[in-house]
Amino acid sequence: MIGLMIPDISNTFFAVLTATASRYDDVRSASMPSPSEVSMRIVITGATSGIGFATARALTAGGAHVLIAGRHPERNEQAADRIRSELPAASIEAVTLDLASLESVRRGAADIRGPIDVLICNAGIVTGSYGTTEDGFELTVG
Repeated sequence: MIGLMIPDISNTFFAVLTATASRYDDVRSASMPSPSEVSMRIVITGATSGIGFATARALTAGGAHVLIAGRHPERNEQAADRIRSELPAASIEAVTLDLASLESVRRGAADIRGPIDVLICNAGIVTGSYGTTEDGFELTVG
């Protein structure tokens, strides 16, 4: 249900939303399987710091096998090592791929063994000036 919070109808909207949500109490209270229960393999780009790193750590703690994908091999390994130091049983690996190079993406994808269940596209760059990738795409897009 999508609704607009217009002052004249906000109480009615809230009542309808509450009534609708109460129908799904069994769904909301049902436990979802953890990543380890379904053997999830999750690739995260831009996971060497910030939100990407926190996401990788949380998913690893939940039992997922996480692949940190980034353009700097040493930073990828450092991030994986930091998670391993906090979570010794972590199932994590580092994959080198530069999203600004299709050839690098192909090599990185070839290094990933087995299926990927989830891809979290977290990497990003904002340079403030126009630039292109080696394949000719605008740098902020390619």
